[in-house]
Amino acid sequence: MKILVTGASGFIGSNLIDKLLNQNYDISIVTRKLNNIKKYNWPSKVKVYEKNLLSLSNEDYEEFSSNDVVVHLAWDGLPNYHDKIHQQNYKTSFEFIKNLINNGTKHILI
Repeated sequence: MKILVTGASGFIGSNLIDKLLNQNYDISIVTRKLNNIKKYNWPSKVKVYEKNLLSLSNEDYEEFSSNDVVVHLAWDGLPNYHDKIHQQNYKTSFEFIKNLINNGTKHILI
């Protein structure tokens, strides 16, 4: 099974990737900065897309939709829950999910 994970450098995402790799899933991640994942033991074991969710192309969505499951965990500004960045996070996540669905993604976990 092919699984794409956003938010891989966060607490939940990084631990999820460890668990999924232990179960022999084929993992891809989306990260804005490669430096964010260097501290983990799994970057060489996953396919890495260095992309910003704000600027994905139609080709990116087509490729991402080839995964069986997309796990969307990316969310900036935590734990500052009063930051206005959360309004942008909502818009970005909404567009990301909508584009995944429009490109045929069947299973999305958020």
